[in-house]
Amino acid sequence: MVVVAPELDRVATANIGSGTVTIVDTEEARVISHVPTGAGAEGIDLLPDGRHALVTNRDAGTLTEVDLRRGRVTRSLAVGEVPIRVRAWGAGRRALVSDAGGNEIADIDLEAWRVERRLEVGAVPVGILVTPDERWAYVANTRDDRVTVVDLAAWSVAGEVVAGDEPDGMAWVR
Repeated sequence: MVVVAPELDRVATANIGSGTVTIVDTEEARVISHVPTGAGAEGIDLLPDGRHALVTNRDAGTLTEVDLRRGRVTRSLAVGEVPIRVRAWGAGRRALVSDAGGNEIADIDLEAWRVERRLEVGAVPVGILVTPDERWAYVANTRDDRVTVVDLAAWSVAGEVVAGDEPDGMAWVR
């Protein structure tokens, strides 16, 4: 997974095998640093400040915040059995994390830096998409070939959609 931080002229990638985030200077096309975040670093999302990224570490069971300007971890939090993907929402005050081991998503309060609530979705949730109006979240469940629709205000499952084999990544298309 990769994020682009245009204000910093940087790209960051989560590296599963090394448990790191690599930060690349896009103007000079060079690696600035490899930041250790936790075993199995997989999901990554840029916070609205354009400076910090959230990283899920599937083998460590944690969510880590990385300062992309300074190239260092700012904080880490235990979030579940096998956290796979992360999506910031609520103007960067919250984040959703898919937990493939617990078959649920976790809603993280980023200001308090704690798991606020959990919701069972489907078998082996991975991909997460939040609609631009932040009313709905879509969660791809790879084991049961479905996408769960979550009402974020009610924090409940609103329905499911049958998908193809092993749905994963999703994108919002206008």
